[in-house]
Amino acid sequence: ITFEVITGGTHWRPDRESLDVQFDISRKGVNTIQLDGAYFPKRATEQLDMEARFRQANLRLIAPFAQAFISNLEGYVDGSLSIGGTIEKPVIIGESTVSQGLLTYDYLGVTYGFEGALTFDNKTINVEKLDLTDRDNNKARLTGKLGHSGFKNFVTDFSLKTGKFLFLNTNASSGELYYGTALASGTVTVTGPFDDLLIGAAIKSETGTKIYIPLEDDGAVDEKDYISFVN
Repeated sequence: ITFEVITGGTHWRPDRESLDVQFDISRKGVNTIQLDGAYFPKRATEQLDMEARFRQANLRLIAPFAQAFISNLEGYVDGSLSIGGTIEKPVIIGESTVSQGLLTYDYLGVTYGFEGALTFDNKTINVEKLDLTDRDNNKARLTGKLGHSGFKNFVTDFSLKTGKFLFLNTNASSGELYYGTALASGTVTVTGPFDDLLIGAAIKSETGTKIYIPLEDDGAVDEKDYISFVN
């Protein structure tokens, strides 16, 4: 990402025992991110008193934090957030909208466009509605929330509904137990903490679905007794 101008700095205020912060990040003459406020390091609580404002801020800025799951993250964010609490347990409250979003979910081999709105409170990141678009312009809507405790111990509660959507697009080189193309309609829910997710699905396959389970030899069929072949 190339920014035209990054300006600002910090200033210690001995009368308040605070570190005042003010930064502006500009791209093509537009202030895309503005951060100002104060940090009170000697306080046990309410150490942070800051405001962040976004105007067409590039989503690529957060790509390093999401690279374990997704790639090719693009898009823009508008909105404002107030930042309070402590360094160890920040409290972020506000709202934002995402436009022209794009991401690839590597494990499933799918790339989605997305747009929508998010709100933040001291315990949750709420997805008011996030509209997803697959490669064939099929639509799905994601709603729900991501609970947390100071941005730790995340717990999901999401629902995705669609009339037809691409959920899988992999090939034999992916090295998984199965591969292919999967289109489906219905509702998918994802709940629970990241390390113990519960995924529920009330869906049906749609035209264009082709799933392959590679079998190396006849013996592989005997070992996979959970596979049923139906004429």
